[in-house]
Amino acid sequence: MAIKKNNKAEPQWTYNGEIVDDISKTPKDSFSFIYKITLEDGRYYFGKKFMWKPKYTSGVKKGQSKGQYPWQNYKGSSKTLLEFLKIGMGYSKEILQFCYSKAETTYEESRIILCSNGLVDPNCFNFWVSCKVYAKNLQKIGEKD
Repeated sequence: MAIKKNNKAEPQWTYNGEIVDDISKTPKDSFSFIYKITLEDGRYYFGKKFMWKPKYTSGVKKGQSKGQYPWQNYKGSSKTLLEFLKIGMGYSKEILQFCYSKAETTYEESRIILCSNGLVDPNCFNFWVSCKVYAKNLQKIGEKD
């Protein structure tokens, strides 16, 4: 028996209630974002998504970005979450914060999962957290304000 495809429109990313569907609608120099995908029944998943590919490390293009990742239609990496989306369950996609480095992205994703008790909440699809970040790579976080 084939699974019937849901005809609902794909949800778009929102940030502070505004739709973010293009890189021009993200903060200047932002590199990635931390997000929350919420199913219509209230279950949820936290994740991170890089918007930009790494920069070239050598050659003529050294320091230039290799381009954008296709982040607009991203739905997360949780296999459990993706199974619910596959059967057509409604959901929303919310950007919680933008990040400006790989270290900040990893730190903030882990912080949000742990501080929200996501690992022990039965409504959360985050089942593990792994984080290795050096403090020296986070020094610029406090300087943004």
